[in-house]
Order: sequence, then C-alpha cells, then structure tokens
Amino acid sequence: MSRLLRISDAAVLAIHACGMLAHRDEPLGVSRLATAIDVSETHLSKVMQRLTKAGLLSAVRGPKGGYQLARLPDEICVLEIWETIDGGLGLDDPDTCLADFCMCTGSACALRGLVERIREDVVTSLSNMHLHDLDLGSLLSDT
Repeated sequence: MSRLLRISDAAVLAIHACGMLAHRDEPLGVSRLATAIDVSETHLSKVMQRLTKAGLLSAVRGPKGGYQLARLPDEICVLEIWETIDGGLGLDDPDTCLADFCMCTGSACALRGLVERIREDVVTSLSNMHLHDLDLGSLLSDT
C-alpha cells in the first residue's frame, strides 16, 4: 500500500518554492529559496527551470532578479505543479493491486475500484488547493 501515492522530492521542492513565491511581490533568487527550504541550490535550480519551461514561473534577470510566479497565486493549483514535475499521479490504472503481490484476477478483487476512488479524491483535493491557500510565506522571514 506504500506505493499507492508517491511524490518526489523535486515535486515537494516545487510546491514549497511556488508557495513561497505566492507571498512575494518581487522575484526571489534560487539561493534565498534554497536557504529557506534547506536544500541544494543546484537541485532547486533544476526544479525552477522546469517550472519556468512549463509557464508556471518567469525568470527575471539582473541583480534583483530571480523567479516569480507567471500567474496569480489563485490561478495555480498544487496538482498542476505536481504534474509538471512528476507527470501523472501514477494512479491511472483502476485495477492496480494494493498488495505487493497480486492475489486477485479479474473482478474477484475485494478492493476493486478503490484506487480509482482514491485517485479521484486526490485529483479533486489537489485541484482545489491553490498557491494562495498555502501558508509558506513565513519560511522566508529569517533568510
């Protein structure tokens, strides 16, 4: 069952970084964001580049440059960020077995359809959660 829902470290970084940017009017550099999240600048830079390429962030050059949201915080949902980094949720097959070994065949599974219901709940929850809902601005207060 531990394989049911996975989120990569990169997706977690992306959600946190975007959540922090949602509470800022000016661009923030990767260095400041990496310090606030306590991660490698190199890793975070790669994540930020992917978000920029997807149109979620825009890069601002210059001494006061960095990254900023490309859209308003209430227009970007957490699901969009997660899927940008990790692709699909990995719950697309409603016949996925929850056990580490598959003991069922066809419609005989007692838990048939559970994965699909969980996927729908996760998609709905993450689609309804927007960056303006995340309270991550305080992570930047000490950096």
